[in-house]
Amino acid sequence: MLLPGASILHVGVGNSQFAQRFAARASRIDGLTLHPNEQIHAATLALPQYTVYLLNKYSTAFRALFPHRYGWII
Repeated sequence: MLLPGASILHVGVGNSQFAQRFAARASRIDGLTLHPNEQIHAATLALPQYTVYLLNKYSTAFRALFPHRYGWII
């Protein structure tokens, strides 16, 4: 059960349906993708608390970009 105000890290955003479903309840949703088209699609949704990064979860940049903790990792 997703609690209101939750912070979510979504690894592999796909078509962003997850973000669309839970954006109203989450305080932030950060997404990771390897596909530029998925990042572009996410941007067109204009969900204010949803940011998608073009980044590999094994990248050395990952830790620097995501210093905060998440209530949920999907």
